[in-house]
Amino acid sequence: MRKEKMLRFGNGEDAVEVAVTVSSYKVGERLYIGLYSMGDVGLEPFSNLTINLPYSPAGVNEGYIERNDCKNLVDFIERHQLGRILPEKGYSGYAEYVKAVFDLDKLAEYDPAGVVAYRHLHKLKGQAQKKKKGLER
Repeated sequence: MRKEKMLRFGNGEDAVEVAVTVSSYKVGERLYIGLYSMGDVGLEPFSNLTINLPYSPAGVNEGYIERNDCKNLVDFIERHQLGRILPEKGYSGYAEYVKAVFDLDKLAEYDPAGVVAYRHLHKLKGQAQKKKKGLER
């Protein structure tokens, strides 16, 4: 079993060490990013970083940020340089969601197997492929 590379979520004494997991949602095969903290018996769910909005436009390395803790999640993305926030928004009912473009190479530092599987699903080959498909912003 590999040792998880952890990131700090939050500030001060309330900060939590979390592991990043990468996968895809079943509906639409969009990017899923989850955060897991260390529990008594191993990793346990801490928060979803992304939410699936299959009817809102998104590129293969883009996702919508979960609303429940949006400010902290946006800070987490920016602090750890996992991606950048885009001006576009996604909608579901009356709810508005922040959109982000994620750096798959950076995410691969934390979940190499998850990113490999996600790239395979979308036939992506890394940095050169992102530029070829116009996914770099």
